[in-house]
Amino acid sequence: MDESPPPEVLASNRWYTLTEHKDELGIWESGAEGDPVRVFPRSDEGSEEAWAELRRLTRHARLHRGLPSLLFRVVVVGAVVWIVTGAIYLTLYVLETSNFLDFPGFPTWIRWLQIAEGIAYRVTLGTLAILVAWFVRRRLVSSAHTSDTSDRLPP
Repeated sequence: MDESPPPEVLASNRWYTLTEHKDELGIWESGAEGDPVRVFPRSDEGSEEAWAELRRLTRHARLHRGLPSLLFRVVVVGAVVWIVTGAIYLTLYVLETSNFLDFPGFPTWIRWLQIAEGIAYRVTLGTLAILVAWFVRRRLVSSAHTSDTSDRLPP
């Protein structure tokens, strides 16, 4: 059995880890098992190439994995703010314009129905926006992961 020491970690980030082991440098996808994404000879030139490739892969991962995550958060926060401010606005509007509705035969429950309908509308559209953003985010992250693995070169 080969009792070689484990690879030494030279650099690591959220997406990739650069290691040094025996006669080679390897870039591994964080959390993934199997072969490294790329392997470089343990030389000055190989080291330069490995560090450059790590930077390139990290930039690519940030763009294709990080950006959808950020956009998803923006959509969620925007939807929540829109729903809450709309609920406050609709409640105040209907309560302040109650003089218009205070004529005989116009029940008070209709005012509350207007508030409920306005809030339900905002919750529905806000939730729909979140679901669409979630779907797009999953597709982008999935396609980024697929393109990351398809860009791999054999060691």
